Order: sequence, then structure tokens, then C-alpha cells
Amino acid sequence: MAERLKASERRGKLISAARKLFTKYGYDETHMEHVAKAAHCTTGPLYYFFKTKKELFEAALFEAIGIANRSIDEARTVTKSKSPLTRLMASCDNLLDLMMIPETTMFAREAPRVLGQAEWQSLRRKLMLRSFEIDLRDAMIAGEIPPEPPGPLAAILASAIIEVIEHANAGDSEQVELYRAALRRLILRLKLPVPEHS
Repeated sequence: MAERLKASERRGKLISAARKLFTKYGYDETHMEHVAKAAHCTTGPLYYFFKTKKELFEAALFEAIGIANRSIDEARTVTKSKSPLTRLMASCDNLLDLMMIPETTMFAREAPRVLGQAEWQSLRRKLMLRSFEIDLRDAMIAGEIPPEPPGPLAAILASAIIEVIEHANAGDSEQVELYRAALRRLILRLKLPVPEHS
């Protein structure tokens, strides 16, 4: 059991070192030897856990996605007593904040090329679309918005957030805030008018 824990800790240190190096240098300029050195070990343990740099990148990405998902879940929990559309706006705000973090920006930029578009789309769905679809479906059930398939609406919201990456890369926080305001207006415009009582 102790050996397993030790191996788990070693693997975690390698992933942590890789995340920092990928963020600083990008995928192409990060080399396995550099990761091993940053984790204070030889390349032997590194290649024991990760046969290729792509495997290491995937592990680092999955860890980052796990952290992002926990952050999104926390944001949704804080607004649990609020309306589904309020939760949706909180999720969008949280994702936009995440997009301004250099590590998130790097993964969003590099992952489509390293993993391939199909796998990236699948990961993007797990990260954003599922949460958006749940909130949109809940909003329909609550009568906040008209009933329709939530998938296309969720994809539009996710695409807008992905678009922010270019501005986040450039450090253009003003543009990011413009997207935040536009997303809020878009979500509010989905809302059905409150019926007047005679």
C-alpha cells in the first residue's frame, strides 16, 4: 500500500511539473527530459508512467479539467437556491474566469492539435456542454425559457466562451468582459415574459 501511494505521489509530481512547463513553453517546446528534471527525477520513472509526451499531456489536461469541473460545480452549488438561468450565468462567468488563467488558455489552444479535433470536442462536451444542457433543461422545466432541444443552445454558449481564448491569449481582459456582458444579455433574452394576471 505504501509503495502504491509513493508511486501515486511520484506520478502526481510529474503531472504537476508537466502542467507548469506546458503552460510556460507550450507543447512543442516542452521535452520529457525537462519534465523529469523539474520533478527532480530521472526519465526512467517518467517513461514508466507515460510512454509518450502525448500521454503526459493528456494526463495533465485531465487533471486540469478535473480542477475546472470542481470549480464549476462549486459555482453552481453557491447558486443552487437560485433559478436555473442564474446558475447558467454563474457557470458562464466561472468559465470565462478560467479562460483568463494561462494554463487553461494553453490547454484550449494546444489540445485540438495534440489530441485531434474529435477527442477535443468530446472533452469540451464534458467540461461545458453537459453543465449548460442541464441548466437549460432545468430552465425549460421551470418555465423560464421555451422548451426546445438544449444541445444547440449549449453549443452556442460554449462556442462563445471558446472564442474568448484568442483575447485571453492576448491579455485583452476588456474584450473578455464584453463577451461576459453579451452572454448575460443573451441568456436573459431567452427568458419567457412573466404572464400578466388580470
